[in-house]
Amino acid sequence: AMMLANRAALLLKQRRPCAAIRDCTAALKINASMVKAYRIRGIAHRKLGHWRKAHGDVAEAQALKYDAGTAEMHKFLTAQLEKLDGERKRGAGVS
Repeated sequence: AMMLANRAALLLKQRRPCAAIRDCTAALKINASMVKAYRIRGIAHRKLGHWRKAHGDVAEAQALKYDAGTAEMHKFLTAQLEKLDGERKRGAGVS
């Protein structure tokens, strides 16, 4: 599982977020409490603009082990989700 998470980190550096997500998902099937895999998968989802998935993975990583750097990203993702929800509410009110 650690090898998959490490490879995912390298794939992310190579700007291959989809491949990184696949490796992280495989690592989490082996070890569901692997913080590194959640964190990397969250970053990859963020790069793809998958805000909800990114938020969920980063929140899970934070729940398993708190990290100050990840806390900043979690804060950013929470703000993005609030912005999305606000836009969705405005869009629903217009129809």
